[in-house]
Amino acid sequence: MHYRTIEMHEIDRSLFEGSIRHQKVVLCRRRKNDAWVIEPDPFIGALYLSTHSAVETRSL
Repeated sequence: MHYRTIEMHEIDRSLFEGSIRHQKVVLCRRRKNDAWVIEPDPFIGALYLSTHSAVETRSL
């Protein structure tokens, strides 16, 4: 295996095709009564970069 530094012009979405980004969320900001509040709403979200926008979530 050969490692090298990639150049800025080589970075684009195609570099991440087939990747899945997982994100564990515990607290969420919500707008309630004209104010932002932080409250618990745990879930795990997955962003499938090959589709650029597909998001899947599941509750914890």
